[in-house]
Amino acid sequence: MSTWIHHCGERDVKRPDRFFFEPLEQFSEGDRLELDSREAAHAQRVKRHGVGSEVELFDGHGRVARALIDAVSRRGELSLRIVELGRSPRPERRVWIATAVPKGDRMETMLDMLTQLGVFRLTPVVFARSAAQSGPGRQKRWRRVLVESCKQSRRGILPRLDEPRSLSEWLGEIGVAASGTRWLADPDGMSYERARADAEPGRRTEVLVVVGPEGGVTSAEKRDLIEFGFTPVALGDHVLRVETAAVAFAAALASVSEL
Repeated sequence: MSTWIHHCGERDVKRPDRFFFEPLEQFSEGDRLELDSREAAHAQRVKRHGVGSEVELFDGHGRVARALIDAVSRRGELSLRIVELGRSPRPERRVWIATAVPKGDRMETMLDMLTQLGVFRLTPVVFARSAAQSGPGRQKRWRRVLVESCKQSRRGILPRLDEPRSLSEWLGEIGVAASGTRWLADPDGMSYERARADAEPGRRTEVLVVVGPEGGVTSAEKRDLIEFGFTPVALGDHVLRVETAAVAFAAALASVSEL
């Protein structure tokens, strides 16, 4: 096994700038490919790469490649040759955040931070008191945020981003808890420390956290969530904004090796 592949998931190894390309599954070492126009422009205009530069590619599904730029067209198209293929390690714990959509650009900031913290799945949920809705084109823009965050944080697996759906629709999809730990962010809930201690050993590798809107979930929504296995859990003594609560839970979970 080569040094590069062996260290794909390690932080102390200096690696080339990385760019997004999908899918890598159909390529082998020695094959050539072209970056899309957005990634090619970033490589040349921002990172100042040219013929002979070594870069790293990732496809968001765990596959990575070390490649050399071997041609640049007059239109700025980049041709690369794959030197080596590898895989990013998969996380031992999967954190799923189902959250109300914050107002303005705070959703994009939240998505960026949650990606850096290793959250594996993100579901925008519409609650009774939701103030912000998902408009046309936002899903595509949100996915771009995830890609850019993966590039910056050197994460190899893109978080799964679901289409927005109502709380009742989403609960119908996930069903009553069969596995994993389920928490509802709630300033009146039990402490995070107690919730961690109470988590069943067989349910600690998957954690699903629901974050409601800034107006809070209604009593009926809270009752439904509890019926579906969600335990109200508080982080600290204060009422948090949507994005703050989501990031705080993700950071708390990322900071411990096990619940």
